[in-house]
Amino acid sequence: DKPGCPGCESVSFDDVVETMANKLPEMHGQIGVFVLDKIVNNDAVNYVKIRRSKTYGGYDLRNLETHFKKEFKQLYIGGGGHPGAVSFRIKKTTHEDFKKRLDAVFSNIG
Repeated sequence: DKPGCPGCESVSFDDVVETMANKLPEMHGQIGVFVLDKIVNNDAVNYVKIRRSKTYGGYDLRNLETHFKKEFKQLYIGGGGHPGAVSFRIKKTTHEDFKKRLDAVFSNIG
């Protein structure tokens, strides 16, 4: 153990991200989004984690897959999940291009 941090070796970045991804939507009562840089099958990807709060049950997040495919076209690698939590993998593009396409995806939530 590290001084002042008992048990820190057992905490991984993925554990922290998962906790934050689940906590953020609950704190605000809506939908939370995390975008992580990852390497998947030797490709640099944007890994998009989307979660909704338990009280925000009016939208099935799986419906976003159609919009991800439409907006990201050949950059879309894949994704899936369940009504309250999904993840999508997108090949890296410029920050501006990614943001523009992601904004278009999210304009379909309503």
